[in-house]
Order: sequence, then C-alpha cells, then structure tokens
Amino acid sequence: MTWALGEDGYVYLYSTGYGRNGPLLLHRVTADAIAEPAAYASWGHHGGSWGWGNAPTPVLEGGFGELCLRRLEGSWLLVCFNAAGARIEALIVDRPTADLATAHRRTLIHDVAWGQEGGAYVAQPYGGYLVPGSRLEDLHLTVSQWRTGTGWPYRVMQFRVRGLGPG
Repeated sequence: MTWALGEDGYVYLYSTGYGRNGPLLLHRVTADAIAEPAAYASWGHHGGSWGWGNAPTPVLEGGFGELCLRRLEGSWLLVCFNAAGARIEALIVDRPTADLATAHRRTLIHDVAWGQEGGAYVAQPYGGYLVPGSRLEDLHLTVSQWRTGTGWPYRVMQFRVRGLGPG
C-alpha cells in the first residue's frame, strides 16, 4: 500500500494483494480519519460509471508490489514493481482517479540474470522508492537487491532517472 495527500484534503491510497499478485485498487480517506478503517471509501465501477463508495474495482490489472505514490509538480507519480515484466515502472497521471491503463508509463529498472547487471538492469530488484526532493525531470529512487538463494547480503542502491515527464 502507498498513499499521498491531495490538495482536496483526502489521502489517496493504492493497494494490492500480498505477494505481487494482485491488481491495483484505489481508496481515499480524509486526513483526520486515517486511523479509522470505516472512514475509507473505495473507487469502483458500478452501473456503468466509476465513483467513490462503490465496491472496489481494479484500477490496473496485473500483479504489482512495492508501491510508492507521490505528488510531484502538479502530477501524481506511482512507482511500482510490475511482476509480469519483473520490472520497476513509473506511471504519471493528473489525478488519482485517472485511467492508469492509459497513463504515461516508463520502465525505470529492468530485471536481468545475475552477472548481467549494469545501468538500469538489476538482478532480483525490489522496491523503487522515491528519494525526497525528486522531480519529474530529475528523479532519484532507491532499489534494493538480494540473492535470496545464497544468503547474499541485502543492499540498497540509488538510481537517477532524468526526463521522466511526458513529453
């Protein structure tokens, strides 16, 4: 789960199932009620239209994990691990309820075999979390890695991505 505060006083949350195997769902809650589970409203499709308070409906199909949502320069940036492609992606929209299937989308980190790492290619990547101070044109994120089969030490690397915005 990841969340960010909107200018309208709502906290928007994207979530998915545990284990990188679920689609993305969207909820919102007022900032003063974040600790009250009953106060959350889900974004869902019902009767031919989308709306708050409907049963939750996937806003992006697939398997996702390690979500990071931030407001940057008037846009909403979602960085996530896409299990289908074993890659870390960024999606940029103008509002949380925008259609993520048509969002500006870019792969930031590609998964590769051990021994093939370099640049934006990381074996067994995890994460994709934004570093404070990032901008769409100069994005910094942390990506972690570990070789689970051999007890290899867990490590975190910082990556810089330039020119992320649509354009």
